Formats: sequence, structure tokens, C-alpha cells
Amino acid sequence: VGDTDCNSTTGPLQAVDMFYKNRPDVFLGPVCPYVLSPVSRFSSIWSIPVFTTGGMNAAFRKKSSEYSLLTCVGGNYQQFGTFFQHLLHLYSWHHVMFIYNAHSAE
Repeated sequence: VGDTDCNSTTGPLQAVDMFYKNRPDVFLGPVCPYVLSPVSRFSSIWSIPVFTTGGMNAAFRKKSSEYSLLTCVGGNYQQFGTFFQHLLHLYSWHHVMFIYNAHSAE
């Protein structure tokens, strides 16, 4: 679990730290676009999928090499939980890293 503080410098470093310390199978988040963009780029190099409720900008929809493993999801919490539970089982993922911003927009 890592708080990105929605910061374009320290936020992506959370993902780098998680990658080297925990070897995650998947990232949940980040939502903040300033962090989502570089983390998604890194994840394509690391071959780690990223699931987020953010990324509504059209640029994130381009499944180029930069965002090839980014999936933007919607729905309510129960739907997301059920969906993700199926993914964990389907891909035998055990190491899940949450990347988030603890502070709401002001």
C-alpha cells in the first residue's frame, strides 16, 4: 500500500519501491492522472497490469505500448470487488499492491 499524495514525482516512486520490494502481480490504482500516467508506462515495461477507477482522459484509452496494461473500470464497490475477485482467481495473483492518494481534492 502506498500513498501517492497525487504528486507526479513521489507518486511514481511508490510504485517503483513496491515493484522492487514486493514484486506485485497487479496494481490497483493509482487514480490521480499525474501518477497514473508514469505508473502505467512503468507497468508496461514490468508486465504488471494496472486497474484504476481513474484514467478517464482519452489519452489513457489508447492501447499503445505506453498504456497496454492499463484497465479503467467503473461501477460500484461491490461490482468492482466481485470483478477483481474473479481476476485474482483466474490469473492466480497473490501479490496485489494498492496505490492511492489519501487526500481528497480541495
